Amino acid sequence: MALRPPAPVSMPASPHVAGSSHPRVAVLPVAPHGSPRATRPAAQLKELLAAMESLPANPSIAMRVLWLVDDPRMDAPSLATSIELDPMLTARLLRVANAAFYSPRSRVTNVSRAVVSVGFATVQALAAASVSGIDEDAELPDRFWQHAAEVAHAASLVARHFGVGANDAFAAGLLHDMGEAVMCRIDPVAWKELAADTPVDSEERLAAEREVFGESHVEVVAHILRAWHLPETLTAAVGAHHAEGSPTPLAGALTCGAAFADLVCGHPSPERLEWARHQLETAGVGQEFVERVGPRLVEETAALAEAFES
Repeated sequence: MALRPPAPVSMPASPHVAGSSHPRVAVLPVAPHGSPRATRPAAQLKELLAAMESLPANPSIAMRVLWLVDDPRMDAPSLATSIELDPMLTARLLRVANAAFYSPRSRVTNVSRAVVSVGFATVQALAAASVSGIDEDAELPDRFWQHAAEVAHAASLVARHFGVGANDAFAAGLLHDMGEAVMCRIDPVAWKELAADTPVDSEERLAAEREVFGESHVEVVAHILRAWHLPETLTAAVGAHHAEGSPTPLAGALTCGAAFADLVCGHPSPERLEWARHQLETAGVGQEFVERVGPRLVEETAALAEAFES
């Protein structure tokens, strides 16, 4: 695996595509449906992951933001200066910062203030989504951003039960199913057939993903985040959100958040409902908490999901 260069403190001039005034962004190697490559999603996914491991000589603005977040010398104004070079990332960050979830007293129009509002971990998660291409005009799994917002918000609400930061839990929730979006981008038809034939978040679903794509969505997102050198605590949590037990506190917050979101926002099967209640009881999240905080989760998630989807 190629090693990541040290994160720079200042942003060099942004690379541009010849003949275009727009910064170059990461592009997934997705073949048109009907071509020979489109019938081999597993080979395509393998090619994509290999490409992601080879860090580009001229990374996109969003990729640079991924690295800058980890620089201990980085502050909000400096990070904002970098983000502003990417209009799409800037627009999404401002939309999210103005969502009811963050309860802004006045409209946030300044990128530096937006960075402070959402936190560095969420900025990094938004940049990761941008680099992966899932914020472009791509076909995504049904309710992708809605579910991501539900789990992110729910994980942030239960984070204190695990001794982790709400922003870190939010970022983990936002990215936990990114592997599904990447698979859907590679071959939307194969993904939708697989999703229609298997229960959500089931072992059958994970097995079907491995059969069709060569890896499960959990393995894909962990592979990508590790290749991009995101914090290991985040990578490990996202990579364990279907595992038995929670190997780290952040993984526990993510799993409990997914259960909380299922219970309050979703329409879980009886089996999934039983799983959700068990996860919450194990974490010490009682019925009183669910009844008191649940309405807030539902109300604020709607605006948050709209900010992601726009």
